[in-house]
Amino acid sequence: MENLLDNKKELFVGIRVFSCNFRKLDVSQVGIQLNIPDAAELEIGNQESSLFNQTEGSGKCSGEMISADGKLHDSSSSETQVDSEVVDENLAMYLFNEKINIKVGTVRFIGTLKNHPQPKQTFYGIEWDNIMEGKNFGDFRNEFYFSPLHLLKREETKRFYNLASHDYGNGFREDTKKCMKKLCIWNRNLKPCSFLPIDKIHVGLTFVQALNFRYKYFLSDSDLYVEDYQTKKTKKVQFSGETKVRKYFENFFQLKNITLNKYLIYTCGLHHSLVFHNLQSLSLCGNLLSNWIDIFKIISLAKELSYLNVSDNKFTKLTLQSVFAKHIRGCGKVGENGEPNKGTNTGEDCSNEENCSNEENRSNIHNHCIHDDLIYFDQIKELCIDNAMIDWEDVLILSFVFPNMEILSLKKNYLTNIRIRNVDLTNSPVLLLYVQNAKYRKILQSSMDDELTNVQSNAKVSNLKESIHAKTSTNVTNCGTNGDSDLSEIKQEEENLNKIENKINIVEKIEIDICSFKKLKKIVLNDNYLHDYEDMFYFIYKTKSIQSVFLKNNKFPDNDNLVDIARNMCINPDEKNKKMDTQSDLLQKINEKFSHLKELLFDNNKIENYETIRDLFYIFYHLEILNFQNTKNNLGLKKNLRYIFVSILPMLKILNRSSINKNERINSERFFISLYRKDHVAKIFNEPVLNHRHSQRLERVHYESPQDQASDEMPKGMQSNLINITIIPEFLNSQNFDIVKKKVNKHMNIKDLKYLCSRLYSVPLPKLQLFYTDENNPMCIEIVDTNSSLYTYGIDNNSKIKIKMEQ
Repeated sequence: MENLLDNKKELFVGIRVFSCNFRKLDVSQVGIQLNIPDAAELEIGNQESSLFNQTEGSGKCSGEMISADGKLHDSSSSETQVDSEVVDENLAMYLFNEKINIKVGTVRFIGTLKNHPQPKQTFYGIEWDNIMEGKNFGDFRNEFYFSPLHLLKREETKRFYNLASHDYGNGFREDTKKCMKKLCIWNRNLKPCSFLPIDKIHVGLTFVQALNFRYKYFLSDSDLYVEDYQTKKTKKVQFSGETKVRKYFENFFQLKNITLNKYLIYTCGLHHSLVFHNLQSLSLCGNLLSNWIDIFKIISLAKELSYLNVSDNKFTKLTLQSVFAKHIRGCGKVGENGEPNKGTNTGEDCSNEENCSNEENRSNIHNHCIHDDLIYFDQIKELCIDNAMIDWEDVLILSFVFPNMEILSLKKNYLTNIRIRNVDLTNSPVLLLYVQNAKYRKILQSSMDDELTNVQSNAKVSNLKESIHAKTSTNVTNCGTNGDSDLSEIKQEEENLNKIENKINIVEKIEIDICSFKKLKKIVLNDNYLHDYEDMFYFIYKTKSIQSVFLKNNKFPDNDNLVDIARNMCINPDEKNKKMDTQSDLLQKINEKFSHLKELLFDNNKIENYETIRDLFYIFYHLEILNFQNTKNNLGLKKNLRYIFVSILPMLKILNRSSINKNERINSERFFISLYRKDHVAKIFNEPVLNHRHSQRLERVHYESPQDQASDEMPKGMQSNLINITIIPEFLNSQNFDIVKKKVNKHMNIKDLKYLCSRLYSVPLPKLQLFYTDENNPMCIEIVDTNSSLYTYGIDNNSKIKIKMEQ
């Protein structure tokens, strides 16, 4: 496998690149020199994760780098210039998971530098993913040339919640240079940017090159040796069935699962002769992908693809150019083996009239690609876009592109909202086109809201759409040898699209509800900055198919108006003027509107008051799976709330990854009944909400039901009321006493039980303390109400009573 880095370097602002310290090292030396990071590297890795945090940080970028003070740093001055053979050898070792140091970043600036010794040389300003690997903040000799946009987005999102501790939080976008200077002062250790010449930058591999390398390139026999740890002798490795395995993987167009994580893929490349017939799962994590059009081209090759993971790539915003089907190539006829049929020209654009004019050719085109219209892929069911710096506006667009999406993961994207209500489409031309596209809705057979129909009937928008089609039809992208568009034609087309966007921006302000997640069942939003309950409630309320919502490590605060927010959503405008029969009917209606939500992950938010938790679970009353643990700075929630959650959520089956059996539910509910008048926390959770208390339901279940069933169980005799309890002494000199098992009446008073234990172990009655525990309930509960019965405390058959003595 040669010439891995021969791809043409057509760099532009926004492209993802990498730099590597390629040196001529022996394979045995690589593992010895680079596999163990020092303490400083580990600390850096903990402060800021990156795509390659297990191998980054210890090596400097080869070649010339410029610091903020203008000094040149040449890390390879003592080394000879590496040739292409050495580069290919080192890159191959990296792709085989060897410990090669690599730095990944995004091009933010292309141009010359003032007051530089080489004033005519073009430098490329790069923002590194690891903020400790650069030399400056995008400045050279006190002159700022670009801003680290990813760092600014992260810092801006953080400052939104921490303005009190940072005096430069206000007006973060107003004066970027001033903010950058303050960031430099406050974070002297952060160096996210560098200036590099073009010969020190690499663009990576195409998707097709990575496929061939992974599934067709194997180590030679000379590399297949291991060292015996006892004799220190090398032994040759012989694989059984190696030929058969190679043959299987060489036909990668027949594979069902393909994984190309951290393969430095930056674009799609030529694919007109490649179609995946059976591909169902594709993972492209940790690559250099930045344009969604490359992802769409890859998806167009696999009509059976249902799972796609593009996490740890940094994507730019979706543009008009990336959503028109005429820009997605590779929709021609193919043979059974994935090769093009003779006589067909699959290299032509799918908008070519010769290929798509007659019905016979159209029948051979993948059914997931709309020609001369907006793209959509109905085969994608699960999409993972973690740590990709994607905006929520682009997520809404992707909900149209992937209309059958059932699982969506958006972890660690610094999202601040998930708004689908009154979305402003004025400055979002791509989203506006999808919303008002009648052909799109007809093909998907989806019923849009009335607001969308109003937008569709808007004559101005319709005329703009026709203008877009007319202009873009004359600028179909032609592909070069690498599958990339000619730069001059791309530039011309982008100028035309920008003009169209400016025209769309002139349209009057349009705000509508976007309800495009028609089949979404699960959404993962962990590790973001979400904080608005109204956005969350409305998203769940409108997405009727949603069953699971993960909101771990977000910023949801305390709120006393949760029930009012939910009530305003669930009541129609016509019903607001009508008085409900009872408040309980209103609460029941709220429960019904959110009854489709079955699973909630809500760990480590900013909730500190029990009232917020109480109201939240009055709304999500039908939860079956709940994860709710607060371990970060929430001192008020240190109390174990398991028995309360089990009591107030009647449908709950799994709590904090632990299943709830019948005995635990009975014990917890009875314990809640016994404590809600005395315990402060239980009293808060039993406070009336819309004239409803949890104790009303629980008392009906545990007090009225046994009385109704007494007549049926009476013929069985008094044995039905007898239970076995185990009395365990745990006081001084208790080793001299035995554990006693007794059969008692379940309606026995606690006062009588204390008297029994006092006689058994000769403990003075005033100093006797009773504690109840069993294997289904991890808490050890003190029994203090002597007038209550065993049944009231949830003491059932095979329960354990511990005896202690006051000191």
